[in-house]
Amino acid sequence: MSDVTLLHIWMKGLADWLSRRQRELLITWRHRCEADPSLPTVNSLSQEQFNDRVPDLLLAFTKRLTNEKSPFSPAQIAREHGLHRWRLGYALEELLREFAHLHSGLIDEIGAYVHDHPSHDPADLQLIHQSVNDLIHEAISGSVTQYNDLQKIGAAERAANLQHTLDELNDLIRRRSDVLRMASHDLRGSFGVMRGAAYILDQPGNTEEERTEMLQMLQRNFSKVTSMLTQLMDLARLEAGQETLYIESFDASDLLLRVAETLKPYAAERNLYLQTNGPATLAVKGDSIKVQRIVQNLLLNALKYTYHGGVSLHWSTEGPLRWLLTVSDTGPGLTEKSATALTLEPSLEKVSIRGARSTINVKSSEPEKTAGLPQSTQPRGEGIGLHIVKRLCELLNANMEVEASPDRGTTIRIRFPVQYSE
Repeated sequence: MSDVTLLHIWMKGLADWLSRRQRELLITWRHRCEADPSLPTVNSLSQEQFNDRVPDLLLAFTKRLTNEKSPFSPAQIAREHGLHRWRLGYALEELLREFAHLHSGLIDEIGAYVHDHPSHDPADLQLIHQSVNDLIHEAISGSVTQYNDLQKIGAAERAANLQHTLDELNDLIRRRSDVLRMASHDLRGSFGVMRGAAYILDQPGNTEEERTEMLQMLQRNFSKVTSMLTQLMDLARLEAGQETLYIESFDASDLLLRVAETLKPYAAERNLYLQTNGPATLAVKGDSIKVQRIVQNLLLNALKYTYHGGVSLHWSTEGPLRWLLTVSDTGPGLTEKSATALTLEPSLEKVSIRGARSTINVKSSEPEKTAGLPQSTQPRGEGIGLHIVKRLCELLNANMEVEASPDRGTTIRIRFPVQYSE
């Protein structure tokens, strides 16, 4: 019998041996990995998860020993195995450690076979060891290639996410600067009016009617300046995280009706209606003062921008987890950009007292003049009042959505949690 035939028979015997011993080999491999302190993930995996594509890798090796064709190359199998380990959170070093233990286990099994079935030619053993080394080399090469590709994809995704975050931050800074610029402009205008009125009052020969008119002008602008400075201070506290929630049980219906009643004279002064619609009682938990501030800002903003028709305030329950506040007006409507920026997607996640932070901006509480447009059709800008609404919604973990149309006005819906977890 020729040496080639003897080698083929011996290789065939080794392949059969490894096939019969595969289960024991895989169990031994796992035990070695579990004993390795640098492989903490192994203990949390089932045997099937741990094995993954390694049985196919061993099958490819035994077919190679007998010169049979395998449906998959060891490198391809290793790529898929590397993807599996990546998804489990393996570092590349951990994967390579596993392959090192697999290599040791294979060498031990081959040693046991050689002990019981010694080869006629010592060179045969060297050939087998070379085959094992080639197998592990291909497996490592395939896995490293897969990890390299995945790391590139991950790096590209992280770069895209960072760029998106940076773009949002820059947009937030720009919008915030616009809001402060508009506030500064309004304050400068009010102070200018007050200075002019004070100058006229100081002139001799003013009639009593003129003095009364100037004093009323001073009072109006003084109230406006005080309100705007208060809003700026409120916004600064919210952005600095200095606001605290005080959770208590309260009747949302009673609160909303009281707020609407206080603003009906303002609506009547502007020849607008202010309608309310909702259940007689609505028992909820939350920070009643902050809810009041939200609805006051929304109603004032809507009344300020509405020139014909009026404003509607509606409230209701929405399932067991949230209650809904809706403010609709017949004004010119938000611009599409502002409406999109205002919208927060609803969520049914567990509510926390601390709430969530966000960087989405909101529409203005002051009309923005636009050349060539009558006042009744001027689009809204982004100002302090609704910045405060947005921040308060974040603090209360309330979701906001906006519908706006130049023909139908603006509808703002806010979903508040019914309960807050301690």
